[in-house]
Amino acid sequence: MKPLFPSLFGDKSMPVDTLQQRINSLFDEFSGTGLKWAQHGMADWNAPAVDVVEKDDQIVVTAELPDIKEQDIQLQFDGDQLILKGEKQLARDEEEDPRGYHLQERFYGHFERRIPLHAAINREGICAEYRKGVLKVVLPKSAEARDQHQDIGIKFAD
Repeated sequence: MKPLFPSLFGDKSMPVDTLQQRINSLFDEFSGTGLKWAQHGMADWNAPAVDVVEKDDQIVVTAELPDIKEQDIQLQFDGDQLILKGEKQLARDEEEDPRGYHLQERFYGHFERRIPLHAAINREGICAEYRKGVLKVVLPKSAEARDQHQDIGIKFAD
């Protein structure tokens, strides 16, 4: 009789990859598509994919928002978070019967992404641009945040 929970180290009948796949499928059943998308480096549509790059004087956030109209995007700065939310409208002909679809992988509906920022931001200088499905937000750091860089001396003991 095989044990219900095989050892990760000694049981050759269940390689770690197979165990990982089983664990992922269990989480997928409970949380929708969650881990399935994360495995491939893709965000769930409720949290669009973003890149956050910190430079000496600014933080740049880039988000992929394909096929979204400008009026359907909201951008807010609250406390130490950048909040990106909106809605992707279903682009389907009124005459199309949804039961006729064999496969539908594109996502529609509301989305929201909260991006914590760990630097003081100059709120008056924040600017955003949306071009060809990509939103780019530039958040300039305040003077005090730019001056917070500090080298730390290391004491080497014998």
